[in-house]
Amino acid sequence: MSGSSGNKIFQRTESSATASDADGGGTYAYSSTGAYFAKSTADANTGLPAGGASGFYAGTASYMVTAGSITVNFNKFDIAGAQVPACISEITGTDCGAKRTFNEGTYKFSLFGYTSSKTDTIKNVVTKSGGGTTKPFQYIGFRQVVTLNSAPSGATVSVLVTKVSGGAGVDPDEAKEEDIASFQLCVNTTKCLQYAFPSKYNTGDLGTDGKPVIDANAATKDIKIKVSWNGAKTAMSLNVDYLMAAADVQADKRWFVYDPDVFDPALSGVSTTTGVGYVALSVCAIAMSIVRLNE
Repeated sequence: MSGSSGNKIFQRTESSATASDADGGGTYAYSSTGAYFAKSTADANTGLPAGGASGFYAGTASYMVTAGSITVNFNKFDIAGAQVPACISEITGTDCGAKRTFNEGTYKFSLFGYTSSKTDTIKNVVTKSGGGTTKPFQYIGFRQVVTLNSAPSGATVSVLVTKVSGGAGVDPDEAKEEDIASFQLCVNTTKCLQYAFPSKYNTGDLGTDGKPVIDANAATKDIKIKVSWNGAKTAMSLNVDYLMAAADVQADKRWFVYDPDVFDPALSGVSTTTGVGYVALSVCAIAMSIVRLNE
């Protein structure tokens, strides 16, 4: 699928925002980027709902708690210029789960999006209802490219991934077809940043106001994570593929949110401003694709 361009890429940045008193009152820096994805750039640029094209709106939102703490069970995302809250805790029945506390220095990012599937377009692609003998698609994939911008002269940089099946960390080349639980990027041996991937994500229906709804149709679902090198290892760039079961997100106006953890492993999973500053990571590109895994 192709992404939109120009004024159809939506970005919002706040260097000093304040949470409500009910949410802890802490301050945070915030950045959100999103775009439409459709069969072609021209279709994506129509702006899916208004233009009638089928595809996805997808993006990422990043947070850094700069002072105090914030206690919430949702994140806000910039969707086509509007701030929209969505549940990031496990859904129980028709309720968003328990609130989580993020202390000063915590870095947080979430992936989010929704579907636009007029006349079952996405479903027809997934199930290959147009004919043919090829197997239907099983997953809809959201690819994030993570790149280390720079490292000190003479430093040794390493990346190890940990499989869901367990065992010691290995090079991404040794786990190409494996489900990944985490990856760790280290500069030398003591300055590290770790991504931990929960095995669940949230999904549900969009309301008539375009906001995610927590009702009987919302649920916490399984997700698969794959990690691979993006080009040569020397570029220190990784592909992180988030795979959702196609059956769960092929209908019209289905939202999805995934909320990984990022921390300094030397600090027992609790980020501080110093810890997060060890390794500067940049989310360089976001792409949507539909992926078929052969048996």
